Amino acid sequence: MNFIPEEISKALPRHLPIYLVGGAVRDAILGRRVVDLDFVLSNQVLKTARSLANILQGDFYVLDDERQIGRVIIENDKYRRQILDFALLRGSSLEDDLKQRDFTINAMALDVGNPTQLIDPLSGSRDLREKVLRVCSDSSIDDDPVRILRAIRMASTYQLRIHPHTLSLIRRGINRLNEVSAERIRDEIFRLLDTPGWATSLRALDMLGVIKIIFPELEGLKNIKVQGNQKKSKWEHTLEVIHHLENLLSVLAQLPDQDTGNNLMMGLVNLKIGRYRNPLNEHLETRFSSGRSARQALLLAATFHQVEDNNHFSDVDQKKRLITENRRINLISRLQTLCLSNQEVDRIIKINANYFSPLIPANPDQLPERREVYRFFNYCGEAGIDAGLLFLANTLAHGGLDLSPEVFEHQLSIVRSLYEAWWEKHEVLISPTLLINGDDLINIFKLTPGPLLGKILSELKEAQAIGEVTSREEALSFVKVLLKN
Repeated sequence: MNFIPEEISKALPRHLPIYLVGGAVRDAILGRRVVDLDFVLSNQVLKTARSLANILQGDFYVLDDERQIGRVIIENDKYRRQILDFALLRGSSLEDDLKQRDFTINAMALDVGNPTQLIDPLSGSRDLREKVLRVCSDSSIDDDPVRILRAIRMASTYQLRIHPHTLSLIRRGINRLNEVSAERIRDEIFRLLDTPGWATSLRALDMLGVIKIIFPELEGLKNIKVQGNQKKSKWEHTLEVIHHLENLLSVLAQLPDQDTGNNLMMGLVNLKIGRYRNPLNEHLETRFSSGRSARQALLLAATFHQVEDNNHFSDVDQKKRLITENRRINLISRLQTLCLSNQEVDRIIKINANYFSPLIPANPDQLPERREVYRFFNYCGEAGIDAGLLFLANTLAHGGLDLSPEVFEHQLSIVRSLYEAWWEKHEVLISPTLLINGDDLINIFKLTPGPLLGKILSELKEAQAIGEVTSREEALSFVKVLLKN
């Protein structure tokens, strides 16, 4: 069971007992690819990590000087990016250390000097075989309540059932989540967002009573019915939207000739927007400055898309309106409570503001006009890509089994027209190069720098995008008319 790369194994000192622990051992037993490695030592932790970084020409960081936790990051052609964490043994022995961990499947170890023998005092390998998630001790949840969220993630990732005693400890410790920092809650939520089955995870969190702690606004959706469907709550609708969104993302991650489960609707997705799967997936994998992905932000936007203020709108108004100011302020506040970056908050706000309007054209039987496409992307930029996907997921959830292929195909055509504008006609329909600039306005029309210049250039840009202005002469005439009016 020696899966430690030979170069790393040779670089580790032989005079110290060093143990590989945690997820790497678990994943190796399951036959999963192992990348990041966690080591524990009884002494000389930071010295060992620093020495390894020097030998392998990696970067070394001290994560916690007092508790002696260090990290080595290796980036080269062979490893691409590999993280090696080193920590001091907790307790007086390796067994004491393993008993203080979260779940038995993460409480196994290998002696680097003798990597063929598994050290498994809590029978984690047996729990893996039997697909059971079990805490290492009765104090595991009290020691770190964020393990409640981790339990859902582990159960979802490895298809495990949570042991009844562990479930009782989780339920007993739910209120302790209020004592956990917002940053740690956020980080575990985003790990869950990276795990297949976010809708399933939300259901599990709700069944355990965790939703009211981490997402209290979602709890309120259970008592609000979806407009036009008095049998379905907004909570159920939200879960359905997320389910359909995950299906869309899964289908668009596949190659065009891969099986889509003989699902007509997903076949239409491939037919209408499958050509954009590569740029779509590149977009979804882009990272914000926080390191978190656009895909995670999209799933979180879907999670909050039904959280409204107390105002009520008619069907027509709901289709036409942008997000209300109260709702926008409330959502910004909630996202900031989760300690998201400004980039992430802006992206989620714009997705929620635009997944419904103006994706519905002025004439619902036609595709959006050039002006509608321009204004859509002029407001929300890249978030419009995500809004298109949420729009489709919402269509599938609202339509249910009664949704006709013809209606869904038309909605797909709307999204296709937006994606075509963004990826194929960006310089024409989204961001045309201005035919005259601010200097021209100052020199020709004797204007002075200020807001008026910006307003004129903005109007001109839209006129070019919709095809009303196509030459410099037409641009000058357009400005003359603007100034006269």
